[in-house]
Amino acid sequence: MKKIIELIKNNFLNVVILILFIILAINFSNYHEHWSDEAQSWLIARDNSIIEIIKYTKYEGTPCLWFLILKVFINIGLTYDYFYLVPIIFTSIGLYLLLFKTKLPWYIKILFPFSYFIFFQTTIVCRSYCLVLPLITLIYLFYPKRFEKPFRFFVILIFFMNISLHTYLVAGSIFLIYLYDFYRKNKSLKRSEKNKNIVCTIITFFWFLAIFILLFPKSDIGFRWKWRTFFIIYFWRSKYFV
Repeated sequence: MKKIIELIKNNFLNVVILILFIILAINFSNYHEHWSDEAQSWLIARDNSIIEIIKYTKYEGTPCLWFLILKVFINIGLTYDYFYLVPIIFTSIGLYLLLFKTKLPWYIKILFPFSYFIFFQTTIVCRSYCLVLPLITLIYLFYPKRFEKPFRFFVILIFFMNISLHTYLVAGSIFLIYLYDFYRKNKSLKRSEKNKNIVCTIITFFWFLAIFILLFPKSDIGFRWKWRTFFIIYFWRSKYFV
């Protein structure tokens, strides 16, 4: 109890911001009518098995992490009326990490949680983007010790790449930066650290490959990656119609 009181005293501003954010988010979420894509995610998670959800990623064009998370909440009894709680939970976790575990200026701590993209797009709107803030913050926190503790860093990176195609590309960029840093510093690492990093790197690479294969569009959908035709049409339209 004493530790909790001390924590509140030392982080009074952070506590106030986090509580105010949660209260406002719950209040405004009650006025948000779910859009079709939000409802579709819920229905995919509710009406399909895990295997079917994984198969449907080729048609949805996004990794299946969000659907699987919703599946867990549905299985523990969450109803559609309380769907709005899911993004609030994850964004609040991200804000907690940002407020309590990083050293941001006080004015950013006040303004950032109530900005458009944080408060509305990743909290009020029930989409997979609510996972971005907690995971990108963990990547930031784990990155300085990525070589000493590679397992936790790569686990978070794998989850991050499974949010959406956008985060898949961002995760790929972070992975390439890591590979460059590892190439430069591998001589200064202990053998045990090298081995752990190599194993984690291989596993992560295959995760990237697996997601790419799962998301590659099938031949029976309207758009498919026929690269030559796609680029010819794209540049032709850009030249004559834009």
